[in-house]
Amino acid sequence: MYFWNGQDYLPGRRDSGDAGQCRLLGEVQGETEAKAEGITAVTESASAYDVLIVYDGSKNGGATRFHVSKL
Repeated sequence: MYFWNGQDYLPGRRDSGDAGQCRLLGEVQGETEAKAEGITAVTESASAYDVLIVYDGSKNGGATRFHVSKL
């Protein structure tokens, strides 16, 4: 699970002077056959996130809650 700052990564095509950056927030072991389609933070503490992920290709969206330790 990554945080992206929203800036363009393509050389010469940046939206502003800031370069795109991604920061690893934590690792999630989700469903292997389905594609993660949406995520929301349920809670956040100093050491972890609780997130809800829904999937495309899973029965009823396959909503799954994860506890992700911050790296």
